[in-house]
Amino acid sequence: MHYVLIYHLSEDYLARRPMYRDAHIQQANAATMQGALLAGGALSDPTD
Repeated sequence: MHYVLIYHLSEDYLARRPMYRDAHIQQANAATMQGALLAGGALSDPTD
């Protein structure tokens, strides 16, 4: 089973991002090493 995460950025996204970025990257790397994360990154909405 695969999942796609869809979310909308808040207006203060750039100000809040540094607080969570390192933990986010560490968790993504761990999930990749376990084979649980196959791909990551931003996607563009084709209707934009």
